Amino acid sequence: MAIVSHSDADRYILRPNRNHFLILIFGSDHGLVSERSQMLARSANGSGRESLQLVDFAGDMIASDPSSLIDEANAISLFGGAGRVIRIALGNKSVLPALDLIAKAPPTDCLIILEAGELKRDAPLRKWIENKSFAVSIECRGDDAKDIQRLIDTELKVANFSIDPDARDALSAKLGEDRLSTRSELDKLFLYARGQASITVEHINEILHDASALNIDAAITAMFSGHPKEAIELVNKAMLSGIDTNVLLANTLRYARSLHRGGAEIYKNAPFEDTLQTILRQFSAYSRKSEVAMHLRNASRGKLETIIMALHDAVKRSRKNNYLADEFLTRLFLALALSLKRN
Repeated sequence: MAIVSHSDADRYILRPNRNHFLILIFGSDHGLVSERSQMLARSANGSGRESLQLVDFAGDMIASDPSSLIDEANAISLFGGAGRVIRIALGNKSVLPALDLIAKAPPTDCLIILEAGELKRDAPLRKWIENKSFAVSIECRGDDAKDIQRLIDTELKVANFSIDPDARDALSAKLGEDRLSTRSELDKLFLYARGQASITVEHINEILHDASALNIDAAITAMFSGHPKEAIELVNKAMLSGIDTNVLLANTLRYARSLHRGGAEIYKNAPFEDTLQTILRQFSAYSRKSEVAMHLRNASRGKLETIIMALHDAVKRSRKNNYLADEFLTRLFLALALSLKRN
């Protein structure tokens, strides 16, 4: 079977096996599929072949005319070079008839790259590719934590940046949706921090965090820190920026529950630092690590249960009388901040 594992994919793409002229790149991470396809095309041009011409096709077009793939694979470029790279973005129609034809008449100097979405192990295309000695499949799954750290390290080195430890944690929490969006976020961050030696948490907060989320986080932090005046100012700022009262209440309740759950785990002898890291990851709160640690350490379980009940009641009231929700929320945050100040 010709299958390249997820962990070996990048190494293979840098030095592809020249016996494989047909490569299927597929998976749930569409950004990574596209990136690896582009890298493979570049690697093919630098693997000892003469300069190859890159040609893109839609899979449905090839499916409608299977013999066209043979014609394209053996075409002679008008601009010199011995052959070409054919990249095919697969659609809804099967290209297996075209692949059967190309298998009977393999091209002499052509690399064919098939790009596809997620395919089950028993999908006809995967089974066909993985049973041919001249073909190989490469699956593109979403980046895990190690993949993200490796990508951050690589891109930091290329951009000539260092990064603070807390900033690395905050950045990691923002990445991983897919490879394309991860690179986009890194490019945006590096452009913003250009001219400075190190990436800080402030850079990430300023350029990668949603402004409304920051307003919510700031209000919640002030309230749980027992700063009534600051909490009121930040609640009003959040509401003036258009944040819905119910969203602010829901986020506050979620945070209170997380602190309560964390406190229960610590009571059962769970390590404080491990519990803290869980909450930081859950809320992407690395820039507020000292405050979250203080909340987890200082708020008693009994106090948190009282706060959770008050927030539950506030959610019910807000739903019944939404036109009074803003005023009620302001009073609630003031009362809770005062109670935590005295705690």
